[in-house]
Amino acid sequence: MLLTGLSSLQALGFLISVFGESLFFVSITVHLLTANSASGTMSWIIPAEIFNTATRVKGMSLATMVSFAFNTMIGQVTPVALAKIGWGYYILFVVCDVTNALFFYLFLPETKGVTLEAMNDLFLNSPIVVPGSHWQPPLEVNVDRVAEKISAQGQMENVEVVSEKVATRGQVEETATV
Repeated sequence: MLLTGLSSLQALGFLISVFGESLFFVSITVHLLTANSASGTMSWIIPAEIFNTATRVKGMSLATMVSFAFNTMIGQVTPVALAKIGWGYYILFVVCDVTNALFFYLFLPETKGVTLEAMNDLFLNSPIVVPGSHWQPPLEVNVDRVAEKISAQGQMENVEVVSEKVATRGQVEETATV
């Protein structure tokens, strides 16, 4: 994202000075295909993943409200900012993309494979700076560990049931032969 933002910004400044404003469409297209396809979607993905079942509706509602509020603010400020400082206004978006990437990397733990029920435990027991941390969910909310435990218990019960059947057949056969 950082390289895309900086290279797009440098290229945009150069191309506008050489070719004029006709490349505005190209620069917006490049932005939509690069930065917006990565960090722009995070405001929707992260709230959908980090809230547990009990708080998901309220959390998503709040996230949607904040997103629309900031989008409205950007829509109102952009024409004024472009008139005052021109293409330099895009530096703000490069800075936002860089700080977002750092925030996502440093402070948001990986949620892949974590159930909604384990989200509270994940965010309460993860360190503040998460790179290199190795959080493990407790047994009662770790679906994989519970499945392994149930599977192991089921196999043990099956072994016991088979042993009982074999023992019962042996008793029946012995009584039949006696």
